[in-house]
Amino acid sequence: MDRKEFLFTERDIHKLMLLCLIGALAFGLSGILIILFFQWVVRNTYSTMESEKHGISHTGASRFGGLSVALVSVTIVFVGYLNDLLSSYDHNILGHSWVSIAAVMSCMLLGMIDDIERDLLSPKTRLMVELMIFGILFSLMPNLIPSNLGIPVLDTIMSIPVLNLFILVLFCAGFINAVNMADGANGLIGGTVFVAFGVFHLIADSFLYAALMTSCALFTIFNLISGRLLLGDAGSLGLATASLVASLYMHKSELLSVGFLACLFMYPCFDFLVTLIRRRLSGRAITLPDNDHLHNRIHYFLIRRVKSKTLANSVTGLFIVSFSSGVTCVLFLTNFWHPTSNAWMLLFLLQSVTYVALFFITGLFKPVSQHVVSS
Repeated sequence: MDRKEFLFTERDIHKLMLLCLIGALAFGLSGILIILFFQWVVRNTYSTMESEKHGISHTGASRFGGLSVALVSVTIVFVGYLNDLLSSYDHNILGHSWVSIAAVMSCMLLGMIDDIERDLLSPKTRLMVELMIFGILFSLMPNLIPSNLGIPVLDTIMSIPVLNLFILVLFCAGFINAVNMADGANGLIGGTVFVAFGVFHLIADSFLYAALMTSCALFTIFNLISGRLLLGDAGSLGLATASLVASLYMHKSELLSVGFLACLFMYPCFDFLVTLIRRRLSGRAITLPDNDHLHNRIHYFLIRRVKSKTLANSVTGLFIVSFSSGVTCVLFLTNFWHPTSNAWMLLFLLQSVTYVALFFITGLFKPVSQHVVSS
């Protein structure tokens, strides 16, 4: 991993002051301390991303954002435990979650290996390890396996135990890779997971989800404004696994529907599906990355009209989160539909149509050939 000296410029000082102000307004003294911690991480782990990784990154940054979010979340939960702030829901999760915690840590470690040494693990090897992780998770925690999705055809298929386990393990591996693949713009994945855990907290009254929401919120703010702290593969895979496990807990507790979850995580899932189809139709290997995702196309449109590369990057991420997870959150907060309703599938359909429309519209402005990077 290439390293270069971190230069703390006057612009960085102004950004840090703004970050501390926002952190203080949103989370008080703890917000300031976490922002300063993120800045310390950047200062001590500053490195150069691969040239234009994901077709968007142009500046040097630290890839230890995911590990930082994990440390902040654990610290907040520990403080909450000492002050007896954990709910019965939290105690129920933490009392039976050592396997799920191990799964999250294992996926983070898998991503960290790729952060430290790119291409050390082949895509097939990484997929096999992911399948093994989720196979062990559901073998040891069968209570997480959903029995009723509310979709007649799938429910019939999932009623067969072997098929149920096989499909679920395959879906989980696909989901975390979808999130990792979509991590290509400032605030995109951090913002999506922040919204998800914020909603989970409001539904389940969980301090654990509140901790994850807080750490993801402050990371997203730092990521959007500075652009120098990125999740990395460890962060995207770790947060994806944590979101996945939390979603399974919530669904099993009958607190939300599959349609609602589909809307919350619409962008990474639908972008993943479109990407696989697009690469297959073009005759390319589905594991060979490219820079022709929707966020790449939107960014290319913006970078030609905005002077600041960081601003163009951040606006891209914010825009995508707004029309996917953001719309879902607003409708949830206004009680448009109950989170257990399957009517949310209508919103997912609308979001999917919006994605396709934007994909074709922004395709009119993209370069003739997209730069392909290794990943």
